[in-house]
Amino acid sequence: MNGVYYKPTPGEHIISFMKNTSRRLRIALITPFLSGYYLGEMANQIRCLSTELDFDLVTIQTRDFNVYDIPLALHNIDGVILLIDAVRPVLAKEIIRLGIPVISIGKDYFPLEMEVVLIDNKMGVYQAMHHLSELGHKKIGFSGDVSIYDIRLRYNAYLQYLEESHLEHDLQTIFSTDDSFFRGGFETAEAFLERGRPCTAIVFSTDLNAIGFQERILSEGLRIPEDIAIVGFDNIYLTKLKTPQLTTIDQNLTELTEYAVNRILKTIEGDDFIKSPKILPCHLVIRGSTTEKIINRSRETDLTRTVTTDFVEGILANNYEAVKSVVRSNFKSIYSLTPLFGPFMQWGCYAKWNSEGNPEDLVIDQIYFDSCKKRTDLPSKGDIFNQRNFPPHALYNLCDEKNHLVTILPISVENKKRGILVMVGKAEEEESYGNYSMFTNYLDLLAFGMEKETLLNEVLIREQTTKSLAEELEIISNNATDGIWIWDLKSNLIEWNLRAINMLGFTEEIDIKAMKNIPFYERIHPEEVEEVKAKIQAHLNHGIPLRGEFRMKTKDNEYIWIYTSGEAVLDMQGIPTRIIGSVSDVSERHRQQEKIKYMAFYDSLTGLPNRAMIREKLLSHISEKVGGKLAVMLLDLDRFKYINDSYGHDAGDRLLKHTSEMISS
Repeated sequence: MNGVYYKPTPGEHIISFMKNTSRRLRIALITPFLSGYYLGEMANQIRCLSTELDFDLVTIQTRDFNVYDIPLALHNIDGVILLIDAVRPVLAKEIIRLGIPVISIGKDYFPLEMEVVLIDNKMGVYQAMHHLSELGHKKIGFSGDVSIYDIRLRYNAYLQYLEESHLEHDLQTIFSTDDSFFRGGFETAEAFLERGRPCTAIVFSTDLNAIGFQERILSEGLRIPEDIAIVGFDNIYLTKLKTPQLTTIDQNLTELTEYAVNRILKTIEGDDFIKSPKILPCHLVIRGSTTEKIINRSRETDLTRTVTTDFVEGILANNYEAVKSVVRSNFKSIYSLTPLFGPFMQWGCYAKWNSEGNPEDLVIDQIYFDSCKKRTDLPSKGDIFNQRNFPPHALYNLCDEKNHLVTILPISVENKKRGILVMVGKAEEEESYGNYSMFTNYLDLLAFGMEKETLLNEVLIREQTTKSLAEELEIISNNATDGIWIWDLKSNLIEWNLRAINMLGFTEEIDIKAMKNIPFYERIHPEEVEEVKAKIQAHLNHGIPLRGEFRMKTKDNEYIWIYTSGEAVLDMQGIPTRIIGSVSDVSERHRQQEKIKYMAFYDSLTGLPNRAMIREKLLSHISEKVGGKLAVMLLDLDRFKYINDSYGHDAGDRLLKHTSEMISS
């Protein structure tokens, strides 16, 4: 995807913005999680920016990816920041329809039109590969879950670097895993040892994979980097706490979040929509896992943490996944809060969905930690609010002159929306990242406890749905000659059947997995991407039949001609929910058409333009040079007839070919 790099000039910082209004601006951050790596760091960074730029921050933790579609607070906010695939496209579409400025970090919601800022995954992998190559590594491996969009981009960049640098591409050095955390690294280590250590260096798609691999390899008595050099991706806290420290790719989260906040504020101010995505560079941080002598240490993300905080955060992060596992299996559902949330909660409530009236209304069921009892304008138990106006305006005037942090957790139990948990407090600029991280960890404990049964049921439903879809595709595949694709517009995921994947030359297991849920436009010829996107939008918006031909790139980086046709499936309200279509390889027809065209204008024996081509060229030259001069030179072969009569037509044909080659050269 084409984009423009965002590179701040020296001394540049995000704008300080004050809007002519009687209240502070309210920016909503919608994210799958507020805690953990990557998402947690960006959430905290945006919290810090809210204090610096003096806007109220509303954080909505969706608890999952591609499932959230509740239009909470939409009538009370001025802008929205989406972290990766935090919401369903239907909610993103509603935000755009209401005219609320919105920017997405790390996720393109095409065909919806919204601003996007991305990290250059390809650049990061190229830096890592170049670094390892300079150290003398010839066989470099890759490990990751390539079914994940970002990791698939990193894997494709790895393959492209191998090809461009003429390095060996060996399937034994590629390690596929279904886990992006420590377990995936353990699995890679086991495979690495079983295969007889087939490479001298490995690029991991996440730091947690690399750390898991590191621990397992060191337990076997192998040395890093002497026996195997490793590079991670993310630059999380733990990379600096391991021995040796992990060389990693810093995703530039500070500039990423600053750019997103900057664009939201500028858009609210009236800036025009930026169509092309902004792409920010990554930075390689060289440490001891690749070389004992660190010649150059690239700039690292500065989140202004102390050494002590880093150490404590590393311990917390190291045990975070284990804590979640315990909570999932043993924690009981809870509906009360404990006083552990500090300044981030000065008032809280739990609101249930209205079961007797309008299903879009919320009824206040419980009030927690009401430190503002003298206030008469705050919600009371039994008050009813429409979801778009919840939380109400009064909660944004709770902390006097301090800017507010409003934390929202949608709660589901037994596969049903049960209610909304709201906490209102101070964003607290002076509070450390560790305190906020502890706050978000407590939120996770609370949410896991309240959603335990729902999580288990969702896993079962997801497995059943996946199995059903796989069976459906298999049945269709066995009875059709075309490839089949199904695009779920709610989750924005696309499923290709095996026939379609094989059509593009992918037969290895890891390649088939990498093709999972791949969008059309990732492999369409650059000259035809916009045309295909326009056809999809025309079909969804105006019902124009979706069909056409375009070129798609194969595994060998060649292009084949594809004919596709599809049709949207509508729900009871007439809203498209899926597109089901087929693809056929029509390359042979295109080759025949080119051959027919060639035969019409070129001599089949010599390959030279024939009389029809000469006539067309002459007419073209005459029309272009009206009033000008034109010369035509004629060549003839004297006594050619005697060659045919004396030696036969085969000899005459050979003479014609020989003569045409002399003329052409």
